[in-house]
Amino acid sequence: MELRRSCLQVTPFTVTKVIQLYETKNSLHSSMLVGKTGSAKSVTWRTLQQALTALNQKGEPGFNQVQPDEKWIVFDGPVDALWIESMNSVMDDNKVLTLINGERISMPEEMTSNNIQAIIESRTEKRTKGVFFPAGGKQMLCFLDDLNMPAHDLFGSQPPLELMRFWIDYGFWYDRQKQTPKYVKESQIKSIFGTMINQKLLLFNEEVFQGLLRAHPDYQDTQNGITRLWIHECFSQLRGNMLLIGIGGSGRQSLSTMAAFICEYQVFQVEVTKQYRKQEFREDIKKLYRLAGVDNKPTMFLFNDTQIVDESFLEDINNILSSGEVPNLYKQDEFVEVCVVCNALSEFARKDKVAETPDSLFSYLIERVRNNLHIVFCMSPVGELFRKVASIFVTTHQSVAQVSQRMKVELKRNNYVTPTNYLELVSGYKKYAASHKLGEQVSKLRNGLFKISDTREKVEAMTLDLEEAKKQVVEFQKQCDQYLSSILKQKGEADEQQRVSRVGENSKKIRAEELQCKAMAENAQMELDKALPALEEALKVPSFLTALIHRAPITFVAKPLFIFTLPLIYFTPFYQALESLNKKDMTEIKSYGRPPALVETVMHAVMTLLGKEPTWAEAKRQLGERQQQGKI
Repeated sequence: MELRRSCLQVTPFTVTKVIQLYETKNSLHSSMLVGKTGSAKSVTWRTLQQALTALNQKGEPGFNQVQPDEKWIVFDGPVDALWIESMNSVMDDNKVLTLINGERISMPEEMTSNNIQAIIESRTEKRTKGVFFPAGGKQMLCFLDDLNMPAHDLFGSQPPLELMRFWIDYGFWYDRQKQTPKYVKESQIKSIFGTMINQKLLLFNEEVFQGLLRAHPDYQDTQNGITRLWIHECFSQLRGNMLLIGIGGSGRQSLSTMAAFICEYQVFQVEVTKQYRKQEFREDIKKLYRLAGVDNKPTMFLFNDTQIVDESFLEDINNILSSGEVPNLYKQDEFVEVCVVCNALSEFARKDKVAETPDSLFSYLIERVRNNLHIVFCMSPVGELFRKVASIFVTTHQSVAQVSQRMKVELKRNNYVTPTNYLELVSGYKKYAASHKLGEQVSKLRNGLFKISDTREKVEAMTLDLEEAKKQVVEFQKQCDQYLSSILKQKGEADEQQRVSRVGENSKKIRAEELQCKAMAENAQMELDKALPALEEALKVPSFLTALIHRAPITFVAKPLFIFTLPLIYFTPFYQALESLNKKDMTEIKSYGRPPALVETVMHAVMTLLGKEPTWAEAKRQLGERQQQGKI
């Protein structure tokens, strides 16, 4: 019945466990329920509590009402060997739970869980006895960032998380001084797993990439140049912080100081002495808050891992990075100091239309600090601190990977572990693409890539065809060479046979033509001898020319077969025409801009005989020289 009232399924296993707990409780003063998370430990004892109370109200004998008749003390949390041993040693026969030192408190003190409880309680105010509500009638929203970060104790549990789980399950925790329950009402808890919200070390967003895209190849052409530009852009963006990892002397602080100088930032550093502890560090943080929040000066907080003399320093820096607020930086008795700081902000707050209440002014101060502050944490990869920090993330990633594999085997579902910075990069790119309307360009790029891919496939297919064609061409070439060799051989044989047959025929024909030409030449000479005296008389050829005519025949060679020999008598008309030329004729010929074709041909021949260039321009030049006219 009680299981159904709690909207739980009634199973034999659950009923058996409730009965076993009842029997164990009756025989032993202390009982222990051990099991994994979700194995119904809390359901078992709560069901038994409700059943006993219901039976008592019905008047059933032998059943007591739990609270107030029968009081139970429930310890809910992780179990380890030391805890079991302590429980066995403190339970004595008089049924009084006592510690070894004689005190009666079950909750141990732990530094980090103390801080969490103090942070939440600082935002509440007391309404009734043991009941606390958020201050000012508001509701409280608690953000738990990076649940894997709290340090594990000797047995693997995380006390801060156990405290929060206890609060979620039961709605209260214990006053650490009075050991009485303290109920915190009207609050909500939202867990943020595995990621650091927005303003964290090494935050990559679209502003950084926009700055890098403005790099010019003439100035940022090396890896070192791009690195310096990246550092500058991280500093330039709002709430940008950095983690620099390198051995001592590698230039981490020098590079950071130079970047701060370029960006015109104030550089703030702490000075660690032998007595420097948490209180001194908090005082320096107050100075830092006044510089960045009240004076409104962009400030770089340069912090080195060698300055961490107390691990609480890291917790404070993590709080500054996550929310900007260091819990309990200003204690209740120092609230006047907060007001003094806030009064200096009144003038700026009025301009920004901020309500001048202590809470509003303090929130305004924190926002100005976050906007002006840039934290640069320089850490060496050598040493226990870096290994401790790195091991937290490695262990967490490995455990998630193992559980994901188990989930895939048991539930057939995949769980993908994606680095946060990659998701932030994708998110930043999506914002950049939306603001710059890259959809059309992306579509063009996609179409272009598709065409390139299609073309590549076609080229590959054509390449295969080409290789096959090359093989065929080589084969055809071999065949052609064989055919050509055979043809040349056959042609040579045919030419030889034809040459032999033609030589005999040509010899006979040439002999006959030679005899015929010889006869014709003898007849022509006889006729010439008869006509020559009369021709000489008619032309009045000078005596020396006559002798030249008889003695100096001119031979013409008509390539390639015929040779003609003519007496100079045939050139007598040309000589007479040449003798008839006078100065006037020379002037007329020279005046031609473009002479008749025959005149130009004659002058080309004359220039050739003179060994000059056979052109009309050269002929006119030679005609213009008096000394050359005689030669011409």
